[in-house]
Parts: sequence; structure tokens; C-alpha cells
Amino acid sequence: MKLSYVGADLAKNVLQLQGRGYEVRLIAPQFVKPFVKSNKNDRNDAEAICEAMTRPHMRFVPVKTVEQQDIQAIHQVHRTVMSQRNAKANQIRGLVATVGDGSHFRKGRPMAAAIGLTPGSTVPATNDGCWASASAAMPT
Repeated sequence: MKLSYVGADLAKNVLQLQGRGYEVRLIAPQFVKPFVKSNKNDRNDAEAICEAMTRPHMRFVPVKTVEQQDIQAIHQVHRTVMSQRNAKANQIRGLVATVGDGSHFRKGRPMAAAIGLTPGSTVPATNDGCWASASAAMPT
């Protein structure tokens, strides 16, 4: 069977194409962009990819294995969770700062302990009670 090349600027369905005997060469989108002649659509993108594939010094991106894609997905989820955690901590810090100066919040000090929410304590049912406990926890 003659080996055929498939050029793409997207890693979608790469493993299926490789399973059918094609050699897939991925091109980074920034290397394809100079070859797009007019408006962006699928036909012009395909023509630009074909043009880029014929260049002798084109740099190709290695195809990731399933394991590499899994690790990348785990890192992306971790990065998102950390970003959301930091955003929530900043939101709480801002809300508590409306009651006081918020200077007692420092990196490394558990925020729950600073506002009086320690294990075993009950959370007040109303916002007034919550702000009252936050105010009481602030150093004077």
C-alpha cells in the first residue's frame, strides 16, 4: 500500500486516520495562516494547508498519544479548579473587606478560621448573622 500524507491544522480524528494507514502531519495554525489567500472558510483553509504541506522547510507538530492527551486534560482541569478557587477566595476576601479592612487575611492563614467558621461551628441562617460572625472574628 502506498503511504499517503494527510495534513491538518487540527488534531481532530488523527488517531482514526493513523489507524487507516495514513501518515498524519499536523501543522500549527500560525504556520498555515500566511498561506490563506482570502476570507476564512473551510475551502480556503484546506487550500492553505495543502500549500503549506508542499513547503520543504515546514515545521510539523508531533501527534500526541492518548496518554499525553489524558495528562494534558488533567492539567487543564487542575488549572481551572485552581483559578476558580483563587477567584472564590478573592470574592470572600472582598465581601469581608466591606465589613472591615480585610487586612487580617494573609496567604497561609485559613480564611474559614479567620471569619469564625471552624469545624463543628454552625453557619448562621441569615446574612446578618454571617456578617456578625465575620465582624466578631476581625481583630481590632
